[in-house]
Amino acid sequence: MANRPVIDNGSGGVGRFPSILLGEEGKLTPEQASWMSSAIQAFADALNGQLSFGTAEHATRGGNFHAQWIDVYFTSADAEVVIPHGLGRRPVGIFPGVPDKACSFYTTKRGSWSDSLLYLACDTADVTAPILIF
Repeated sequence: MANRPVIDNGSGGVGRFPSILLGEEGKLTPEQASWMSSAIQAFADALNGQLSFGTAEHATRGGNFHAQWIDVYFTSADAEVVIPHGLGRRPVGIFPGVPDKACSFYTTKRGSWSDSLLYLACDTADVTAPILIF
């Protein structure tokens, strides 16, 4: 089973800063210093209260985190579901989103999770839920 590429929909994350070239005598110009101060403040503002888990749309990046949302359908109760993901590393856990009915999720074959697959089960049949894999 192939892994799922992570869709970056622009939710979360801090943009890249452009290169800064030193002015004459190897110093910053007043404009560069002002820009750097503004950029650092914008970065702090983004971290302080603006961290996000993203939009929870299928296959999208988990906001500011190295995570991916996957919509999973559990056809049968207590049956293992193989879930491809696009993290490119072995996941360390999951956060379930809001399922369409009351249920509990649990891991199966935890030791077999890989950089492209993980295994889960649900105690209830016919459930769809967004799962944040991280």
